Amino acid sequence: MMGRINQKTNFDTMDVNYNRVAPRYARYGYGVKVGVQNTKSSLYITYFNAADRVDSLQSFNSKFRVRPATNSVLSASTTIGIKRFYVGAEGALSIYTRDRNFTSADTLARSLGEKPLPSWVKSIDNRINGTTQLLAAYEAFVGVNLKYLDLRLKYKRVNPDYKTMGTFYFQADNQQITIDPTIKVSEKLTIEGNFGLQTDNLLKKSAQTSHNTIYALNISFVPSERFQSTFNFSNYGTDVNSTQDHLMDSISVRSISQSIGLSGSYIMKKTDEKSQNITFNLQQQTNNEVFEYNAFEGSVFKSMNGNINYSNNNNVTKFLYGIGVNYNLNRNSNPINRNELIDLLAYGASFTLGKSWMKDNKLSLSNTLTINQMGETTGDKNLSFSNRLNGRILITKKQNLNLGLGFNTGTIRTISYHQFSINASYGHQF
Repeated sequence: MMGRINQKTNFDTMDVNYNRVAPRYARYGYGVKVGVQNTKSSLYITYFNAADRVDSLQSFNSKFRVRPATNSVLSASTTIGIKRFYVGAEGALSIYTRDRNFTSADTLARSLGEKPLPSWVKSIDNRINGTTQLLAAYEAFVGVNLKYLDLRLKYKRVNPDYKTMGTFYFQADNQQITIDPTIKVSEKLTIEGNFGLQTDNLLKKSAQTSHNTIYALNISFVPSERFQSTFNFSNYGTDVNSTQDHLMDSISVRSISQSIGLSGSYIMKKTDEKSQNITFNLQQQTNNEVFEYNAFEGSVFKSMNGNINYSNNNNVTKFLYGIGVNYNLNRNSNPINRNELIDLLAYGASFTLGKSWMKDNKLSLSNTLTINQMGETTGDKNLSFSNRLNGRILITKKQNLNLGLGFNTGTIRTISYHQFSINASYGHQF
Protein backbone atom coordinates (compact mmCIF):
# COMPACT_ATOMS: atom_id res chain seq x y z
CA MET A 1 0.00 0.00 0.00
CA MET A 2 1.05 3.60 -0.52
CA GLY A 3 -0.51 7.02 -0.42
CA ARG A 4 -1.48 9.94 1.79
CA ILE A 5 -2.18 9.04 5.41
CA ASN A 6 -3.06 12.49 6.76
CA GLN A 7 -4.31 15.55 4.92
CA LYS A 8 -2.68 18.84 5.85
CA THR A 9 -4.48 21.31 8.12
CA ASN A 10 -3.46 24.88 7.30
CA PHE A 11 -5.84 27.73 8.17
CA ASP A 12 -5.64 31.32 7.03
CA THR A 13 -5.01 33.85 9.83
CA MET A 14 -8.35 35.45 9.04
CA ASP A 15 -10.23 32.19 9.64
CA VAL A 16 -12.40 32.22 12.78
CA ASN A 17 -11.02 28.80 13.77
CA TYR A 18 -7.37 29.87 13.41
CA ASN A 19 -6.61 29.82 17.16
CA ARG A 20 -8.55 26.65 17.88
CA VAL A 21 -7.49 24.17 15.22
CA ALA A 22 -4.00 22.70 15.37
CA PRO A 23 -2.07 22.75 12.09
CA ARG A 24 -0.89 19.45 10.65
CA TYR A 25 1.54 18.44 7.94
CA ALA A 26 0.45 16.27 5.04
CA ARG A 27 1.68 12.74 5.75
CA TYR A 28 2.55 10.11 3.14
CA GLY A 29 3.66 6.53 3.55
CA TYR A 30 3.94 3.05 2.08
CA GLY A 31 3.99 -0.52 3.36
CA VAL A 32 5.03 -3.94 2.05
CA LYS A 33 4.15 -7.37 3.43
CA VAL A 34 5.65 -10.59 2.06
CA GLY A 35 5.55 -14.15 3.33
CA VAL A 36 4.95 -17.83 2.78
CA GLN A 37 2.60 -20.26 4.46
CA ASN A 38 1.06 -23.70 4.23
CA THR A 39 -1.67 -25.38 6.24
CA LYS A 40 0.41 -25.54 9.46
CA SER A 41 3.27 -23.04 9.29
CA SER A 42 3.88 -19.49 8.09
CA LEU A 43 6.45 -16.70 8.01
CA TYR A 44 5.65 -13.05 7.20
CA ILE A 45 7.77 -9.88 7.18
CA THR A 46 6.26 -6.38 7.07
CA TYR A 47 7.95 -3.03 6.46
CA PHE A 48 6.21 0.35 6.80
CA ASN A 49 7.61 3.84 6.22
CA ALA A 50 5.93 7.23 6.52
CA ALA A 51 6.91 10.90 6.91
CA ASP A 52 5.37 14.35 7.19
CA ARG A 53 5.89 16.46 4.09
CA VAL A 54 7.71 19.57 5.33
CA ASP A 55 6.76 21.76 2.37
CA SER A 56 3.03 21.09 2.84
CA LEU A 57 2.71 23.93 5.42
CA GLN A 58 3.91 27.35 4.34
CA SER A 59 2.85 29.04 7.61
CA PHE A 60 0.87 28.22 10.75
CA ASN A 61 -0.06 29.52 14.18
CA SER A 62 3.14 29.65 16.24
CA LYS A 63 1.31 28.85 19.49
CA PHE A 64 1.13 25.21 18.35
CA ARG A 65 4.33 23.14 18.53
CA VAL A 66 4.26 21.39 15.17
CA ARG A 67 7.28 19.37 14.11
CA PRO A 68 7.61 17.13 11.02
CA ALA A 69 7.84 13.49 12.08
CA THR A 70 8.97 10.27 10.43
CA ASN A 71 8.37 6.61 11.20
CA SER A 72 9.69 3.23 10.10
CA VAL A 73 8.33 -0.10 11.31
CA LEU A 74 9.78 -3.56 10.78
CA SER A 75 7.90 -6.61 11.99
CA ALA A 76 7.97 -10.37 11.59
CA SER A 77 5.49 -13.10 12.46
CA THR A 78 5.72 -16.87 12.33
CA THR A 79 3.65 -19.94 13.16
CA ILE A 80 5.01 -23.49 13.33
CA GLY A 81 2.73 -26.52 13.50
CA ILE A 82 3.90 -29.97 14.59
CA LYS A 83 1.13 -32.55 14.43
CA ARG A 84 -1.58 -31.27 16.80
CA PHE A 85 0.65 -28.69 18.52
CA TYR A 86 1.60 -25.24 17.28
CA VAL A 87 3.60 -22.23 18.45
CA GLY A 88 3.78 -18.72 17.10
CA ALA A 89 5.21 -15.27 17.71
CA GLU A 90 5.08 -11.76 16.29
CA GLY A 91 7.32 -8.78 17.03
CA ALA A 92 7.50 -5.22 15.77
CA LEU A 93 10.10 -2.46 16.11
CA SER A 94 8.84 1.09 15.51
CA ILE A 95 11.44 3.82 14.95
CA TYR A 96 9.53 7.06 15.54
CA THR A 97 11.29 10.41 15.05
CA ARG A 98 9.24 13.28 16.46
CA ASP A 99 11.23 16.08 14.76
CA ARG A 100 13.12 15.22 11.58
CA ASN A 101 14.91 18.61 11.66
CA PHE A 102 16.64 17.93 14.97
CA THR A 103 20.38 17.22 15.27
CA SER A 104 21.30 13.75 13.97
CA ALA A 105 22.05 10.99 16.45
CA ASP A 106 25.58 10.46 15.09
CA THR A 107 26.41 14.15 15.57
CA LEU A 108 25.20 13.96 19.18
CA ALA A 109 27.16 10.75 19.76
CA ARG A 110 30.40 12.26 18.43
CA SER A 111 29.96 15.39 20.55
CA LEU A 112 29.58 13.16 23.63
CA GLY A 113 32.47 10.94 22.66
CA GLU A 114 30.21 7.95 22.07
CA LYS A 115 30.17 5.43 19.23
CA PRO A 116 27.81 6.01 16.30
CA LEU A 117 24.63 4.01 15.90
CA PRO A 118 25.00 0.44 14.63
CA SER A 119 24.55 0.01 10.90
CA TRP A 120 21.56 -2.35 11.23
CA VAL A 121 19.51 0.45 12.83
CA LYS A 122 20.38 2.83 9.99
CA SER A 123 19.37 0.19 7.45
CA ILE A 124 15.84 0.36 8.84
CA ASP A 125 15.72 4.18 9.13
CA ASN A 126 18.59 6.56 8.35
CA ARG A 127 16.74 9.64 9.68
CA ILE A 128 17.38 8.90 13.37
CA ASN A 129 18.22 11.88 15.59
CA GLY A 130 17.92 13.09 19.17
CA THR A 131 14.09 12.97 19.08
CA THR A 132 13.90 9.36 17.88
CA GLN A 133 12.13 6.72 19.95
CA LEU A 134 12.80 2.98 19.56
CA LEU A 135 9.52 1.28 20.47
CA ALA A 136 8.63 -2.40 20.56
CA ALA A 137 5.58 -4.66 20.74
CA TYR A 138 5.41 -8.43 20.62
CA GLU A 139 3.30 -11.47 21.39
CA ALA A 140 3.79 -15.23 21.57
CA PHE A 141 1.44 -18.19 21.86
CA VAL A 142 1.40 -21.96 22.15
CA GLY A 143 -1.58 -24.20 21.47
CA VAL A 144 -2.98 -27.63 20.80
CA ASN A 145 -5.66 -28.55 18.25
CA LEU A 146 -7.82 -31.55 19.19
CA LYS A 147 -10.92 -32.93 17.54
CA TYR A 148 -13.44 -30.87 19.50
CA LEU A 149 -11.14 -28.39 21.26
CA ASP A 150 -8.52 -25.84 20.23
CA LEU A 151 -6.72 -24.41 23.28
CA ARG A 152 -4.22 -21.54 23.10
CA LEU A 153 -2.12 -19.77 25.77
CA LYS A 154 -1.00 -16.30 24.66
CA TYR A 155 1.18 -13.51 26.04
CA LYS A 156 1.12 -9.99 24.56
CA ARG A 157 3.14 -6.90 25.48
CA VAL A 158 2.97 -3.40 24.01
CA ASN A 159 5.63 -1.16 25.49
CA PRO A 160 4.78 2.35 26.77
CA ASP A 161 4.23 5.04 24.15
CA TYR A 162 4.36 2.50 21.33
CA LYS A 163 2.99 4.15 18.21
CA THR A 164 3.15 4.00 14.47
CA MET A 165 1.91 6.26 11.71
CA GLY A 166 0.20 3.21 10.24
CA THR A 167 -2.67 3.54 12.71
CA PHE A 168 -4.32 6.56 14.30
CA TYR A 169 -4.93 5.01 17.73
CA PHE A 170 -3.01 2.29 19.50
CA GLN A 171 -3.44 0.52 22.83
CA ALA A 172 -0.01 0.92 24.45
CA ASP A 173 1.63 0.41 27.86
CA ASN A 174 -0.05 -2.89 28.66
CA GLN A 175 0.55 -6.60 28.81
CA GLN A 176 -1.95 -9.43 28.59
CA ILE A 177 -1.87 -13.13 29.34
CA THR A 178 -4.91 -15.03 28.12
CA ILE A 179 -6.31 -18.49 27.56
CA ASP A 180 -8.21 -18.79 24.27
CA PRO A 181 -10.34 -21.94 23.96
CA THR A 182 -12.47 -22.89 20.95
CA ILE A 183 -15.01 -25.63 21.62
CA LYS A 184 -16.89 -27.41 18.85
CA VAL A 185 -19.99 -28.49 20.77
CA SER A 186 -21.65 -29.94 17.68
CA GLU A 187 -21.77 -29.50 13.93
CA LYS A 188 -24.15 -26.60 14.51
CA LEU A 189 -22.68 -24.88 17.58
CA THR A 190 -19.16 -23.50 18.15
CA ILE A 191 -18.07 -21.48 21.20
CA GLU A 192 -14.91 -19.35 21.27
CA GLY A 193 -13.61 -17.71 24.43
CA ASN A 194 -10.87 -15.38 25.56
CA PHE A 195 -10.09 -15.02 29.26
CA GLY A 196 -7.15 -13.42 31.03
CA LEU A 197 -5.50 -10.57 32.90
CA GLN A 198 -4.33 -7.19 31.66
CA THR A 199 -2.02 -4.72 33.46
CA ASP A 200 -0.60 -1.34 32.49
CA ASN A 201 2.09 1.01 33.85
CA LEU A 202 4.79 -1.43 32.72
CA LEU A 203 7.71 0.84 33.63
CA LYS A 204 6.14 1.90 36.97
CA LYS A 205 6.39 5.58 36.08
CA SER A 206 2.78 6.35 36.97
CA ALA A 207 1.37 6.58 40.47
CA GLN A 208 -1.35 4.04 39.72
CA THR A 209 -1.39 0.63 38.04
CA SER A 210 -4.57 -0.90 36.64
CA HIS A 211 -5.29 -4.62 36.82
CA ASN A 212 -8.20 -5.67 34.62
CA THR A 213 -9.90 -8.99 34.05
CA ILE A 214 -10.52 -9.24 30.32
CA TYR A 215 -12.81 -11.68 28.60
CA ALA A 216 -14.56 -12.23 25.32
CA LEU A 217 -17.17 -14.70 24.10
CA ASN A 218 -18.12 -15.61 20.55
CA ILE A 219 -20.93 -18.08 19.82
CA SER A 220 -21.58 -19.33 16.29
CA PHE A 221 -24.89 -21.13 15.71
CA VAL A 222 -25.83 -22.69 12.36
CA PRO A 223 -29.19 -24.43 12.84
CA SER A 224 -29.64 -25.14 9.13
CA GLU A 225 -28.02 -24.68 5.75
CA ARG A 226 -30.14 -21.56 5.25
CA PHE A 227 -29.57 -19.72 8.52
CA GLN A 228 -26.46 -18.92 10.55
CA SER A 229 -25.83 -16.46 13.37
CA THR A 230 -23.01 -15.20 15.56
CA PHE A 231 -23.12 -13.58 19.00
CA ASN A 232 -20.12 -11.83 20.55
CA PHE A 233 -19.35 -10.07 23.83
CA SER A 234 -16.07 -8.63 25.11
CA ASN A 235 -14.74 -6.58 28.03
CA TYR A 236 -11.32 -5.00 27.48
CA GLY A 237 -9.37 -2.10 28.92
CA THR A 238 -8.15 0.53 26.48
CA ASP A 239 -5.56 3.29 26.52
CA VAL A 240 -5.74 5.57 23.51
CA ASN A 241 -4.87 9.12 22.51
CA SER A 242 -7.90 11.25 21.72
CA THR A 243 -5.98 14.03 19.94
CA GLN A 244 -3.21 14.22 17.38
CA ASP A 245 0.07 12.83 18.66
CA HIS A 246 1.98 16.06 17.97
CA LEU A 247 -0.03 18.08 20.53
CA MET A 248 1.83 18.60 23.80
CA ASP A 249 -1.42 18.81 25.77
CA SER A 250 -3.01 15.70 24.30
CA ILE A 251 -5.73 14.03 26.34
CA SER A 252 -5.10 10.49 27.52
CA VAL A 253 -8.22 8.33 27.44
CA ARG A 254 -8.04 5.35 29.79
CA SER A 255 -11.23 3.34 29.77
CA ILE A 256 -12.91 0.00 30.11
CA SER A 257 -14.48 -1.02 26.81
CA GLN A 258 -17.43 -3.36 26.49
CA SER A 259 -18.94 -4.48 23.21
CA ILE A 260 -21.83 -6.74 22.34
CA GLY A 261 -23.00 -7.78 18.92
CA LEU A 262 -25.26 -10.06 16.94
CA SER A 263 -25.00 -10.89 13.24
CA GLY A 264 -26.55 -13.42 10.94
CA SER A 265 -27.62 -14.38 7.45
CA TYR A 266 -30.61 -16.16 5.95
CA ILE A 267 -30.73 -17.75 2.50
CA MET A 268 -34.22 -17.12 1.16
CA LYS A 269 -33.62 -18.99 -2.07
CA LYS A 270 -30.69 -20.85 -3.58
CA THR A 271 -30.79 -22.65 -6.92
CA ASP A 272 -28.44 -23.03 -9.86
CA GLU A 273 -30.12 -20.02 -11.46
CA LYS A 274 -30.67 -17.61 -8.55
CA SER A 275 -29.83 -16.89 -4.91
CA GLN A 276 -31.50 -14.46 -2.48
CA ASN A 277 -30.02 -13.55 0.91
CA ILE A 278 -30.77 -11.37 3.92
CA THR A 279 -27.98 -10.35 6.29
CA PHE A 280 -28.12 -8.30 9.48
CA ASN A 281 -25.65 -6.91 11.98
CA LEU A 282 -26.17 -5.19 15.34
CA GLN A 283 -23.29 -3.87 17.42
CA GLN A 284 -22.94 -1.73 20.53
CA GLN A 285 -19.72 -0.58 22.17
CA THR A 286 -19.33 1.44 25.37
CA ASN A 287 -16.17 3.06 26.74
CA ASN A 288 -16.26 4.40 30.30
CA GLU A 289 -13.63 7.05 31.04
CA VAL A 290 -11.90 6.24 34.34
CA PHE A 291 -8.82 8.50 34.25
CA GLU A 292 -9.20 11.12 36.99
CA TYR A 293 -7.15 13.89 35.37
CA ASN A 294 -8.91 13.78 32.02
CA ALA A 295 -11.38 16.41 30.86
CA PHE A 296 -13.67 13.51 29.89
CA GLU A 297 -13.45 11.82 33.33
CA GLY A 298 -16.73 10.08 34.09
CA SER A 299 -17.95 10.36 30.49
CA VAL A 300 -19.39 7.49 28.49
CA PHE A 301 -18.37 7.00 24.86
CA LYS A 302 -21.08 4.92 23.23
CA SER A 303 -21.57 3.74 19.68
CA MET A 304 -24.50 1.81 18.23
CA ASN A 305 -24.48 0.41 14.69
CA GLY A 306 -27.01 -1.67 12.83
CA ASN A 307 -27.80 -2.66 9.27
CA ILE A 308 -30.04 -5.02 7.31
CA ASN A 309 -29.28 -5.92 3.69
CA TYR A 310 -31.07 -7.87 0.96
CA SER A 311 -29.23 -9.21 -2.11
CA ASN A 312 -30.41 -10.96 -5.26
CA ASN A 313 -27.91 -12.72 -7.53
CA ASN A 314 -28.97 -14.14 -10.91
CA ASN A 315 -26.43 -16.71 -12.13
CA VAL A 316 -27.96 -16.84 -15.61
CA THR A 317 -27.82 -13.12 -16.44
CA LYS A 318 -24.83 -12.66 -14.08
CA PHE A 319 -26.53 -9.61 -12.61
CA LEU A 320 -26.94 -8.81 -8.92
CA TYR A 321 -28.64 -6.07 -6.96
CA GLY A 322 -29.07 -5.27 -3.29
CA ILE A 323 -30.67 -2.80 -0.94
CA GLY A 324 -30.07 -2.11 2.71
CA VAL A 325 -30.78 0.25 5.59
CA ASN A 326 -28.37 1.37 8.31
CA TYR A 327 -28.36 3.21 11.63
CA ASN A 328 -25.28 4.64 13.39
CA LEU A 329 -25.07 6.60 16.65
CA ASN A 330 -21.65 7.62 17.98
CA ARG A 331 -20.48 9.81 20.86
CA ASN A 332 -17.01 11.24 20.42
CA SER A 333 -14.93 14.39 20.80
CA ASN A 334 -15.88 17.38 18.68
CA PRO A 335 -13.53 17.72 15.66
CA ILE A 336 -13.52 21.52 16.24
CA ASN A 337 -13.22 21.57 20.05
CA ARG A 338 -11.53 18.42 21.38
CA ASN A 339 -12.75 19.11 24.94
CA GLU A 340 -16.41 18.84 23.89
CA LEU A 341 -18.38 15.65 23.36
CA ILE A 342 -21.03 15.44 20.65
CA ASP A 343 -23.47 12.73 19.58
CA LEU A 344 -23.45 12.09 15.84
CA LEU A 345 -26.39 10.27 14.26
CA ALA A 346 -26.47 8.84 10.73
CA TYR A 347 -29.21 6.77 9.13
CA GLY A 348 -30.13 5.97 5.57
CA ALA A 349 -30.07 3.41 2.79
CA SER A 350 -27.59 1.74 0.47
CA PHE A 351 -28.03 0.43 -3.08
CA THR A 352 -25.80 -2.10 -4.86
CA LEU A 353 -25.61 -3.11 -8.52
CA GLY A 354 -23.23 -5.65 -10.02
CA LYS A 355 -22.55 -7.46 -13.28
CA SER A 356 -20.19 -10.20 -14.44
CA TRP A 357 -19.08 -11.10 -17.96
CA MET A 358 -17.38 -13.93 -19.84
CA LYS A 359 -16.85 -17.52 -18.83
CA ASP A 360 -16.03 -18.13 -15.15
CA ASN A 361 -16.94 -14.48 -14.45
CA LYS A 362 -13.52 -13.28 -15.59
CA LEU A 363 -14.66 -9.65 -15.48
CA SER A 364 -16.95 -8.23 -12.81
CA LEU A 365 -18.03 -4.75 -11.67
CA SER A 366 -20.07 -3.64 -8.67
CA ASN A 367 -21.10 -0.28 -7.27
CA THR A 368 -22.54 0.58 -3.85
CA LEU A 369 -24.13 3.97 -3.12
CA THR A 370 -25.01 4.95 0.46
CA ILE A 371 -27.16 7.99 1.23
CA ASN A 372 -27.50 9.07 4.86
CA GLN A 373 -28.98 11.84 6.91
CA MET A 374 -26.19 12.83 9.30
CA GLY A 375 -25.74 15.33 12.10
CA GLU A 376 -25.99 15.87 15.83
CA THR A 377 -28.87 14.11 17.54
CA THR A 378 -30.40 17.40 18.70
CA GLY A 379 -29.48 19.47 15.65
CA ASP A 380 -30.14 19.71 11.95
CA LYS A 381 -29.24 16.79 9.72
CA ASN A 382 -27.46 17.03 6.38
CA LEU A 383 -27.27 14.59 3.50
CA SER A 384 -24.03 12.60 3.24
CA PHE A 385 -23.01 10.41 0.32
CA SER A 386 -20.66 7.47 0.02
CA ASN A 387 -19.98 5.63 -3.23
CA ARG A 388 -17.77 2.60 -3.82
CA LEU A 389 -16.91 1.14 -7.24
CA ASN A 390 -15.08 -2.20 -7.39
CA GLY A 391 -13.74 -4.11 -10.38
CA ARG A 392 -12.15 -7.55 -10.66
CA ILE A 393 -10.34 -9.23 -13.55
CA LEU A 394 -9.54 -12.94 -13.45
CA ILE A 395 -6.35 -13.06 -15.53
CA THR A 396 -5.86 -16.81 -15.15
CA LYS A 397 -7.28 -19.40 -12.77
CA LYS A 398 -4.55 -18.45 -10.29
CA GLN A 399 -4.14 -14.72 -10.94
CA ASN A 400 -6.52 -11.83 -10.36
CA LEU A 401 -6.44 -8.05 -10.41
CA ASN A 402 -8.71 -5.86 -8.25
CA LEU A 403 -9.37 -2.11 -8.39
CA GLY A 404 -11.51 0.02 -6.06
CA LEU A 405 -12.58 3.68 -6.17
CA GLY A 406 -14.26 5.36 -3.20
CA PHE A 407 -15.75 8.77 -2.48
CA ASN A 408 -17.30 10.21 0.70
CA THR A 409 -18.75 13.64 1.37
CA GLY A 410 -20.79 15.21 4.14
CA THR A 411 -21.14 18.10 6.60
CA ILE A 412 -20.84 18.17 10.41
CA ARG A 413 -22.05 21.50 11.79
CA THR A 414 -20.30 23.99 9.49
CA ILE A 415 -17.42 21.73 8.45
CA SER A 416 -17.66 19.86 5.16
CA TYR A 417 -15.43 16.93 4.32
CA HIS A 418 -14.58 15.21 1.04
CA GLN A 419 -12.59 11.98 0.82
CA PHE A 420 -11.43 10.12 -2.27
CA SER A 421 -9.59 6.78 -2.24
CA ILE A 422 -8.11 4.37 -4.77
CA ASN A 423 -6.90 0.87 -4.02
CA ALA A 424 -5.50 -1.80 -6.32
CA SER A 425 -4.30 -5.33 -5.62
CA TYR A 426 -2.84 -8.22 -7.57
CA GLY A 427 -3.17 -11.79 -6.31
CA HIS A 428 -1.41 -15.00 -7.30
CA GLN A 429 -2.32 -18.35 -5.83
CA PHE A 430 0.48 -20.95 -5.99
